[in-house]
Amino acid sequence: MGTFRLEIAPGIAEQYDQSILRSSFTYLARIFGDQFARIVPSIIYDVPTLDRLLDTATYLRKLQGCSGFREHADQYLNDASAAFFVTQLAGLLVSKVQKLVLEPPVPGGFGKSDVMAVVDDAELFLECKNPQRRRDEALEAEHLEIARLLLPRIPLGCQIDVTYRASKPVEWWMPVSDSVQKLCCRAVGNGVLIDNDDLTVELMRECVAIPPQPTEMEFILGGSSEDMHSRSVVPMHVLCSDGRTVGIHGPKVEDFRVTIERCIEEAREQCPVGCAFAVIIGSGSMMGSLNDNIRVIRTRFQPDRNTRIGAVLLLNTLGDKALVNAVLNPYARIPLSRGTVQLLTKLDGEQVRRLRNQWC
Repeated sequence: MGTFRLEIAPGIAEQYDQSILRSSFTYLARIFGDQFARIVPSIIYDVPTLDRLLDTATYLRKLQGCSGFREHADQYLNDASAAFFVTQLAGLLVSKVQKLVLEPPVPGGFGKSDVMAVVDDAELFLECKNPQRRRDEALEAEHLEIARLLLPRIPLGCQIDVTYRASKPVEWWMPVSDSVQKLCCRAVGNGVLIDNDDLTVELMRECVAIPPQPTEMEFILGGSSEDMHSRSVVPMHVLCSDGRTVGIHGPKVEDFRVTIERCIEEAREQCPVGCAFAVIIGSGSMMGSLNDNIRVIRTRFQPDRNTRIGAVLLLNTLGDKALVNAVLNPYARIPLSRGTVQLLTKLDGEQVRRLRNQWC
C-alpha cells in the first residue's frame, strides 16, 4: 500500500481522538488501495463528511470476516452512497444473525443481491435502495433568493432557519424580512421568532458552525430536513456568508410516490426463488411524510403483484440512531418469519453514528 495525502480543515480534526483518525484512514487506505482517492476527498471541510468516513471504517471492520466482503468494498467505486447504506445495514445485522453474506448470488435469478442473512436457520435476502433526490435548480434558486434577502437582516454570528409551507413571490418575503430584522433585535437568546400556518422562523445566536467574522466567501449546502408542522421531509438549502447563516426549508413536495415505486420495481429484478425477500429503502432523504410513504408502499402489494416481496422497510440512518418502519406484504408467497420481523424492527433505535472519540 502506498502513502496517501489527507487534509482536514482547521477546527474539525481537534474534535476527534487523533489515534482513531489515523487508524481509520489507514484502514480505508488498505481496503481501497490505489482507489483510495476516489473514495476519500483529499481535503475534508466539514464534520458530516468526516463522520461518514469514520463510520465507513467502523462498519467495514465489522464485516471484514463475511463472505463477499471484497466484492462489497468494490461497490464503493460504482456508487459510494449506495454502498455505504448497504454497509450500515449489514453492520447493524452482522452480530444478530447466524450468518451474513455480502453480494450473494440470487437463487433462481440473475445477478446478486446486497445481503443474505441466515435467521432461524432460513435464508433471508435483502435488497437495499438509497434514493437520492435529483437536483431541482428552480427550487434551489428560490431558496437562495429568499436566503440572500434575509441574510443582511440578521445579527453577525447568528443563524436563522426558515421553514415555509408553500411557494410565495419575492414580494411576499419583503415584509417578512423586515419583521425578522426587528424580532432579531428584540430577541435576547435562541428561540422561535415567527410561527404560523405559512412559515416558522427560528433564531440561533453565536452559531459555532459559521465564522465569527465577516468574510466574502459564500458556502451553500443542499439537502433535506423535517418540517415538524407537516411531519414531512422537505428540501433544504443553507447559505453561509458574511458571518451569518440562513437555512431555508420547504415546501413539501410530492415526488415521493415515484421514488418509492421505482425502488420497488428495481428490487423486483433481484427477487430470489424459494427464499424470503425484503426491500430496504433509505428514507432519510426521501420527501413526504412517513404516513404518505407507507400508504404508497401498501398500494404496491396486490394479490397478483409483488408477491415475492415479503416486506418493504423504511430505514433512516441519517441521525445518531436508526429509525425503522416495516410494511409487511399480506400477499407474500413466503412471508417473513416472526423472528425475522422482530430482528429487523429491533434495529429501530440502534446506534448508527460514531460519537466523538468513541466507537459505536
